[in-house]
Amino acid sequence: MLLDIFHQLLRHSKISVVISPTDLAAENAPKTIVHNTLGKFQRIDSLVNSAGILRAGPVLDSDISVYDELFNVNVRCLVRLTREALPHIIKSKGTVVNVSSINGPCPFPGVTYYCMSKSAVDQFTKCLALEMAPHGVRVNAVKLVLSRFNLNGFVMM
Repeated sequence: MLLDIFHQLLRHSKISVVISPTDLAAENAPKTIVHNTLGKFQRIDSLVNSAGILRAGPVLDSDISVYDELFNVNVRCLVRLTREALPHIIKSKGTVVNVSSINGPCPFPGVTYYCMSKSAVDQFTKCLALEMAPHGVRVNAVKLVLSRFNLNGFVMM
């Protein structure tokens, strides 16, 4: 459904995009994504790291594999893709935007590992911003929050 909406929007716009469906955890994923993007546009101006997962459950009842999965997707994949794209973003004096969560700085029971992973994203964002400032590259985070609205019964972000 989301892909259908994307294609409808794309048909009515004048923008050009590259779609690189891949498992971000795959060893060659960052190189493939950057290669495909450069192949189409010859440059990278912006990187938006928006991939992420949420797994709930108290630490006492959670297997360590939950921790591993959350950190692999929410942190490691983000860092790997950023590292691969950075030389090109530096050339264009572009931007990096990491999608984080209000649960990074705000603890919440039952999602400890998720909160930890988003704290790591926040710290990575702050440190990378300091490292990239001399290169003219901006690095920011957007922190999402789930809120319950009485709007068709959906949970909105």
